[in-house]
Amino acid sequence: MASQRPPNVVLFVTDQWRAKDTGYCGNPVVQTPNMDRLAAEGAGFTRCFVQNPVSTPSRASMASGWYCHVNGHRTMHHMLRAHEPNMLRYFKEAGYHVWWGGKNDMIAEEAIGDSCHDRVQGTGGRKTVNEGPWRPGDRLYHTFLWGEMPENFGMSLGDDYVAQQAVEFIAHPSAEPYFMLINQVYPHPPYAVSEPFFSQYDRAAVPLPVRPPEGFAGKPEILKLIHQRMRMDEMTEDELREMVAVYYGMITKVDRNLGWILGALKEQGAWEHTIVAATSDHGDFAGDYLLAEKNQNTFEDVLTNVPFAIRVPGCRPLAAPSEALVEMIDLLPTLAEACGVALGHTHFGRSLLPLLRAVPCCRSCEGRPPNIASTSSAKAGPWRQRCTPMRGPTRGRTYTGRGWRSSANARKSTAKR
Repeated sequence: MASQRPPNVVLFVTDQWRAKDTGYCGNPVVQTPNMDRLAAEGAGFTRCFVQNPVSTPSRASMASGWYCHVNGHRTMHHMLRAHEPNMLRYFKEAGYHVWWGGKNDMIAEEAIGDSCHDRVQGTGGRKTVNEGPWRPGDRLYHTFLWGEMPENFGMSLGDDYVAQQAVEFIAHPSAEPYFMLINQVYPHPPYAVSEPFFSQYDRAAVPLPVRPPEGFAGKPEILKLIHQRMRMDEMTEDELREMVAVYYGMITKVDRNLGWILGALKEQGAWEHTIVAATSDHGDFAGDYLLAEKNQNTFEDVLTNVPFAIRVPGCRPLAAPSEALVEMIDLLPTLAEACGVALGHTHFGRSLLPLLRAVPCCRSCEGRPPNIASTSSAKAGPWRQRCTPMRGPTRGRTYTGRGWRSSANARKSTAKR
């Protein structure tokens, strides 16, 4: 780290933002300037995968470094309990002031008091609107497409309140170092957003969702059944584009809230001693495969591949978005190592600091600037090689010139080192 003092940590977590609808991941239409800026000033990963396509199992993995099956965190009803490890409590016990805003879906009620100092929720007393346009039996009822909503739409207003309270805390922190978990509900369905975000995207410019294979061939039967229940084969192309455009508007709105946080850190002089990470707990179908929302136990990339950008003071920005294969269980060991927080349990993540600090990935790369984080440099000249890392988050994964992949050969090669 550039400074002797322990760094602050700000972790911004959205709900159902998929990687393919992020500017730095290559989407030319959606506007995500603040996520893109964080990626440009630090590192942006295009191949970050969560451990589960629904909130609680995914967030439990994020906070513990465990896969969902390790201790039974497979459903929305099994959060991390008092006897189980969690990220917030680790940092609290290490002397951090822990501020936690927004939704939960991660830590059981019995463990909240031991895990944070400040718990911020709600809308600050403002009344909300939560009524949708459809009734049971309506053709679009199960599509979750609500469209334009007023500014005091409940989920949206709650996100804004939490982000504003986070800005206030950054301006007047109760103590330092601090760890902030800023949870946002957007772009979680219903697909509903207020102006100016509702009209921000030209419906003709947004892409049509990906169609399912004929008869959902090769897909789990549950996807076909949900598709039939949602009646999405009855949606017109205009309605499908409307769904995508509204979803994009929700993404741009929550990205704006991220911008409030980044701006506050810079305005208060905290930027250079604060680790900032932004990601999502999982993705969303948003019309792909003629489905909406998400569902458990199906692992399409639109549900499991999420944006992940992180900046660690003292680490130079990567030259380009990284194609390194990373998992959300890597977040806890990354933050812990960067902050000098000891983890006292067995976990399955690997710190990403070797990537962020440009540590050579394997013996053949010693003495060279590692290119594993840069697509463009990875395809250039002598870097077009296969290499199997001897340490770091890509240990046991083989680089082929187009990205990392796991293989038996990679594992054998690593075992010989």
